Amino acid sequence: VEVVSSRRFRRVPALIGAADAAAGVLNNVHEPLLSTQIVFFVLSFILYSSQGLLAGFSLMQAFLSPGSGQADLALHLAYAPLAMPFQVVSQLLCWLSFLAACDQVVSVPAGSRLASGIAAWLYVFALVTTALEMPADNALELGLDDRRTYLDELLQQAEADSTITFLERPVILNASIDDPLMLEEGESIVSVELSASTLDFWKFLIVLRAILAMLAWALICFDRSSAQFTTPPLPARLARASGHALQDA
Repeated sequence: VEVVSSRRFRRVPALIGAADAAAGVLNNVHEPLLSTQIVFFVLSFILYSSQGLLAGFSLMQAFLSPGSGQADLALHLAYAPLAMPFQVVSQLLCWLSFLAACDQVVSVPAGSRLASGIAAWLYVFALVTTALEMPADNALELGLDDRRTYLDELLQQAEADSTITFLERPVILNASIDDPLMLEEGESIVSVELSASTLDFWKFLIVLRAILAMLAWALICFDRSSAQFTTPPLPARLARASGHALQDA
C-alpha cells in the first residue's frame, strides 16, 4: 500500500483486503499538534528565507563595496564601518542557508536531490569566501581606527573651509601615518594590510559570494515544496507513546 504522506510503500498483512488495508494504514496516522506545526513552520520559514536573504544581501554588498583598482583608501575608509557588521550577517545567513539546503537534501526524494546537493556545496564555498574575507574586514576596521585622528581633523578643516576634500590631504602633524589615504605595501592577498592586492582579492570574494548565493537560491527553488514547512504525520503507536509520556510528566 502506498502512503501518500511519505511517498513510500508499506507492507500489510495478506489476511485483509486491499481496501481495508489502505484504510487501516491511513487510520493509524495522526496529525501532530497545531502548536508543533506552528513551531516547525516558523523554523522552516527562517531557514528557507535565509537563502533568499543571503542572495539579496550579497548582491547589495557587491554594489555597496568599493570596486577594485582604487588609487587610494578614501572609498574603503568610508565603507570600513560596515565591514565587520556585514561579515557577521554574511556568516549567519550562510550557515542558515547551508542548514536549509542540507534539510532539503534529506527531504526530497532520492532521485531529485541533485539540485539540492549542488546548492549545499555552493553554500559551503560561500562560507569559505566569508572566511577569506575576514583579514581584509579586520584590516579595514583597524585602518579606520588608526586614521581616525586624521579624519577627525580633516572633518574639522572641511567645516571651516568647504573646498577641502580627501584628495587634497592637508598635512596634519599629529597623524600616526605619513600619508593616511595612500594604499599600504603588501604582497599577500590575505594579509591585514590595506594593500592593493588584499583589497582587490577582497572585492573578488564579495562578488564571488553573490554569484554563489544567487545560483544556490535558484537551484533550491526547483526542489522546494510546501511539505517542507510542515511536520509529517505520526504513526499511531508513536502518538500514543508521546501522549503517555506527557500524562506521566
